Amino acid sequence: MKRWPSVGAIVLVLLTACASQGGAGPTAQERDIESVSTQKIKAEPTPPSSTDLLTQQPRVETDGTCAPRYSTGRWGTCVNGKVCRGFGVRTHNGSVECSCFGDSGGCREGERCDEKLLACVPDEEPDEGRSR
Repeated sequence: MKRWPSVGAIVLVLLTACASQGGAGPTAQERDIESVSTQKIKAEPTPPSSTDLLTQQPRVETDGTCAPRYSTGRWGTCVNGKVCRGFGVRTHNGSVECSCFGDSGGCREGERCDEKLLACVPDEEPDEGRSR
């Protein structure tokens, strides 16, 4: 029982020592920090990501009966009377061409344009992450 008063005294001494050190540190004025920046803010728009640019490419409706059917059951398109493993887009000069998110001409034989991955994938690959 004699130990409790000595432990209490040690704790009291430690608390007093910690409190006397001031703990808060120097103020902003003491550190020469201004509360308001003197630099003018230059606002610049964030450039669009390459994915945004690819998904914003203007698609156009196409027609024809040459559209390929994929193993997933979905269809490609027919652009300018030719098989397109992708979709029709309007180019900068106004013409229509086949594309798969920037891949001019669309995907190769045995591939399809995946809307989720924004790229050409093997036709056998499950559609948009689904298993068969």
